[in-house]
Amino acid sequence: MKNIKKIFYLVLLFSFASVSIYSQKNDDKSVVKASLNKIFELSKSNKYQEAAKLFAYKGNDKTRSFKSTFDYSKRIEKSQVRRNCKKIKAYLDLSDSFEYDGFTTKKIDGILNYILNVKFKSGSQSLNITFKFVKINGKFVLADFG
Repeated sequence: MKNIKKIFYLVLLFSFASVSIYSQKNDDKSVVKASLNKIFELSKSNKYQEAAKLFAYKGNDKTRSFKSTFDYSKRIEKSQVRRNCKKIKAYLDLSDSFEYDGFTTKKIDGILNYILNVKFKSGSQSLNITFKFVKINGKFVLADFG
């Protein structure tokens, strides 16, 4: 009888742990979607300076790569933000609609990436684009897409 109780408590503990992990993943997914929706909105309205705060810096300064966001006051970084926003705007303009098509997490080069797949639809055609987010200072920012 004692063994059955121990097994029961062990199963109960694993159940709570898996529910907690599943719940955390769903929370992350919702926040990543909200961040991407904000990027879509800013890209469509050409608000590049605001959008810069939602893009992870990746460039020559290795101390900042994936640790900070773009600095819109710097010419090169401003150019990269504008290019990213225009590319995203093109996906939105060329499609009739889009839908989220999967969410996963994966460590890439030692950094946890939150990967959201988006299917852009235009008539009977669709284009799948992967958006990779990283967490910087508690905020999900876009690290890469394509």
